[in-house]
Amino acid sequence: MSLKAWDGELFNLTTLDADTATALAEFKGQILRLDRLTTLDAATAKALAEFKGSAMYLTRLTTLDADTVKALAKFKGSDLSINGLTMLDATTAKALASLKAWDGQLPNLKTIDSPDSIAIAQALATRKGPLSLPNLKKISPETLTALIAKEDVQIPLIETLELIPEPDGGATDDFVIPQ
Repeated sequence: MSLKAWDGELFNLTTLDADTATALAEFKGQILRLDRLTTLDAATAKALAEFKGSAMYLTRLTTLDADTVKALAKFKGSDLSINGLTMLDATTAKALASLKAWDGQLPNLKTIDSPDSIAIAQALATRKGPLSLPNLKKISPETLTALIAKEDVQIPLIETLELIPEPDGGATDDFVIPQ
């Protein structure tokens, strides 16, 4: 198969280095789909961000650090899907929320329960455009309050969420479910 006929999909690629990412970024198609890639470092992300197409799908990445997200910010396409994330820290959440091409989807984030959970929610709430956490299960009341400050956030019904203790160990008894 010639590269002219390649559709930009590498379904079985699980690891990627910066040199290979540089070569992939030269692909002239519109979509680069790396659905099995499970890790990504900042240098490789920087190389991938040079891809000139409209969409890049990195759907199996479960974690990213802030430097890697900042490197992805250089991607000029209109659709960046990194919806495999299962955990975030506040610095990464802030960098993620600022990505213009990111689609705002976090379907694998099921709990926000780290010590910096309120800061994570506050950072995500700054995203311009919709934010979707359709499978969220556990969250503290203060973290939930920070998250729903965003008008276009999509989460499960609040009644279905398990309210967990505050990250500082504070009580959750005074929480009133908002309208």
